[in-house]
Amino acid sequence: MKKLISLIVTLMLVLSVCAFGEAPVKLDVGVLASYYSAAIYYADKMGYDTEEGIDFVIQEFASGAPMNESFAVGELELADMGPAAVHAVGKFGAFVIAQNAKQVAVNLMVRPDSPLLAVQDENGVYGSAELVRGMTVMGPSGTYAHYLIIGYLNYLGLSIDDVKYVAIQYPQASAAFELGDGDICAMQNPNVYDAKQNGYVSLGDPAIVAPMYENLVCAASACDNKTEAVIKALKVIYRAQEDFINDEELAAKWLKEYYAHMGYSASDEAIMDEIQNQKPLLTLAEAVQVPVGESLIDTALFMQDLDMIEQWQTDAVKQNIRSDLLYEAAGISAE
Repeated sequence: MKKLISLIVTLMLVLSVCAFGEAPVKLDVGVLASYYSAAIYYADKMGYDTEEGIDFVIQEFASGAPMNESFAVGELELADMGPAAVHAVGKFGAFVIAQNAKQVAVNLMVRPDSPLLAVQDENGVYGSAELVRGMTVMGPSGTYAHYLIIGYLNYLGLSIDDVKYVAIQYPQASAAFELGDGDICAMQNPNVYDAKQNGYVSLGDPAIVAPMYENLVCAASACDNKTEAVIKALKVIYRAQEDFINDEELAAKWLKEYYAHMGYSASDEAIMDEIQNQKPLLTLAEAVQVPVGESLIDTALFMQDLDMIEQWQTDAVKQNIRSDLLYEAAGISAE
C-alpha cells in the first residue's frame, strides 16, 4: 500500500511538472545584514526569481567568515560578500562574477573642532598630509575600515607609518572616541548617521579615497552546471536593486523590514541616510562599467601585505574571475 501511495505521489509530481513546465532551478544564496543583501531578500519575497525560472534558497549569515565555510563544503552557490570573499575565491575555488554595490558603510569620523576640517579639496575630502601626520587613528584591523584608513592616508600622500594606528573594534573605538581618545575614528553603519547627528564629521566619501565594491560570488560548480540560472539570478538581483534606486520609500520600507528580520534595529532617519546620501547600490548598466574582480584583487593584495593571506591565494583571486556571466545578463558583448 505504501509503495502504491509513493508511486501515485511521484506520478502526480511528474504530471505537475509536465503541465506547468519545468521546475525552477534552485540556487543556495547567501545574504548578510546589509542594504546590499536586502535587495536579494526583496527579490525573493516579490517572486522575481520564480518569474525567471529559478528559486532562491536564502541562507542568512552574520558575517562573511561562515559564508566561506559554506563555500568550502559546497553548501553555498551564490552570495553577496564583502572583503571576506578573498577566501571564498582565493582559497575555496569560487568565482567573483560581479560587483553589486559600492562599499560605503564605513566612514572616518572626526570631532567638529578637528583642525582637519580647515582644509577640503575639490573632491570634498578633508585634511592634508601636514595636519594628519602624527595623529591617532582608530579602527579594526584587517577589515574595510583598515583598508579605508590606509586609502585615506595614501590619498594624502602618507602611509600607515605616518600616524599612530590603534587596531580596535568598532564599538570600543567609538566609545573611546566619545571619551576624547584619538583624532580619527572609523565608524560603521548605522552608527555613522548617529555620529553625524551628534556633530561628528566624515572626512570624505569612502568611494573616493578607498574605492572598494561589494561582490557577487558564485561557486565553481554553479558557474559550470547552472550557468543559465546564475545569469538569471544576476538579472533578478539588479532588477531588485533598480527598484530600490528608483523608489526610495520602497527601499526604506524593505530595508527596515530586512534589518528587523536579521535582528538589527535602525532608526528611520539612519535608513534614509543610507539610501539617500550613501547610495551604494549599482544598476546593471553601472555594474558592467566596473571591471569584474579588480576590487577584490586590490583587497587580496591589501590582505597579503598584512600577512593575512599568502601569495598563492592572491594569484587564485586573479584567476577566479568570470565577467562573461554579467555581460550575458546585461545582453552585451564582453568585447
